[in-house]
Amino acid sequence: MVKYTAKRILQGLFAMFILTTITFFMMKIIPGNPFNKDNKVIPAKQMAALVEKYGLDKTIMEQYTDYMKNLLKGDMGISYNKVDMTISSIIKRTAPVTAKLGMVAFGVSLVAGVTLGIVSALSKKRWVNNIITVIVTIGVSVPSFLIGIGMMILFGVKLKLFPLIGLTSPRHFVLPTIALSLSPISYITRLTRSSLRDVMNQDYITLARSKGTKNIKVIVMHGLKNALLPVITYCGPLISGLVTGSFVTESLFSIPGIGAQFVNSVNNRDYTLIMGLTIFLGLLVIVFNMLADFVSAAVDPRIKLKG
Repeated sequence: MVKYTAKRILQGLFAMFILTTITFFMMKIIPGNPFNKDNKVIPAKQMAALVEKYGLDKTIMEQYTDYMKNLLKGDMGISYNKVDMTISSIIKRTAPVTAKLGMVAFGVSLVAGVTLGIVSALSKKRWVNNIITVIVTIGVSVPSFLIGIGMMILFGVKLKLFPLIGLTSPRHFVLPTIALSLSPISYITRLTRSSLRDVMNQDYITLARSKGTKNIKVIVMHGLKNALLPVITYCGPLISGLVTGSFVTESLFSIPGIGAQFVNSVNNRDYTLIMGLTIFLGLLVIVFNMLADFVSAAVDPRIKLKG
């Protein structure tokens, strides 16, 4: 266990090093200037001052070395477009907003996906499965931004049931949560349905029923316990999907989170902010995937964590 944990941490650190390096050099080869936006020309003296302020007068390797040294100290630099604002302060301000939406979407995805999967696997009513199939098909085939726009028009503009901008009350969470979680709900539904159907056909399920065990107990104690293991394993990729999905959802609903901030930084060519957010989000993905592996091993003794 200790050896495996140490190995995963080293793999994570190496992945972060590669991600940081690739992101840094990509920002340097992208054409364009973060200071000349909207075709506005900055005077030569002012441009020289900006170049010196951000250390852009140094060679690329010197800039890379300085950036990595500062990063080890927790310093991600200063935003090009937000005057004297550090990348760390921007992340501290926007991360809690994205975390709130992400946690709600995560919970909704798991509860709704598992519930629909169980109902679909066990129900013998055709119309029930047809409804669930329609939901799953929409979630898999329709992009989240189209779902979001459709809900905004129907429930926000036409029916005026929910607010369209911000994330300041429980009602504000409804539309962005649905837009963000419908795709993972569909995947978890299919995963749960397939896994539960497979488990319910196993010999030990037949044996439990032959002993007179109540059907509900067989399903809960034997069926779900094993059928949900693939869902637990999927929690890591689920969080990754919610992080990337927040880019579109937050921009669409004007939510001041990391996703919307990332999109704005790309539009404004704020390269230091792009790098900082990429590194932060990459770290989250690596950590949560690692945690998902540990949880899977804790739930299922058959999974061995070997170095």
